[in-house]
Amino acid sequence: QRFHNATKVFDKKEGCYASMIFSASYLFCTNGYKWAMDIAFRNIRYLSDVPSRIGEYLKDVKLMILTHGHPDHMEKSTLRALAENDMTWLVPEFLLDDVTACGVRRDRIIVARVGESVEIGNLKIKVLEGRHFRPENGSGIEAVGYFVESEGVPSLAFPGDVRDYHAE
Repeated sequence: QRFHNATKVFDKKEGCYASMIFSASYLFCTNGYKWAMDIAFRNIRYLSDVPSRIGEYLKDVKLMILTHGHPDHMEKSTLRALAENDMTWLVPEFLLDDVTACGVRRDRIIVARVGESVEIGNLKIKVLEGRHFRPENGSGIEAVGYFVESEGVPSLAFPGDVRDYHAE
């Protein structure tokens, strides 16, 4: 029921709407453009057990954005289930091999590079440096964040999983 309710965001035609399907998995509709970030179905048993349904339920998503490789952000079974969908993928360079190994065609991927901006659909997306390392011991993984803009709606900032709150 929670997932079904979350997908109602796709019914919106004007404005910017978001819903969360898991702790780090988001669905969006920005002026009718359907997109998602870091989709994982770990806690939605009927989808994680039958991943073929994922592609069906998210068939209208036009853009999938990834921030980093932890399984609650980049679930490989979900990537495989969505690999054949007609969508664009915005993927950090350090995840490119993992994403293509899950069956996503390279020609559907736009490589996200820190400091660069890309325009996809009606979105302008700036790639931000990730802060997913702990300053006290350096543990963590490579990550990026995103700043998303679209005409006539509030901007959205996604720093990703932040571990270093003191970095400049």
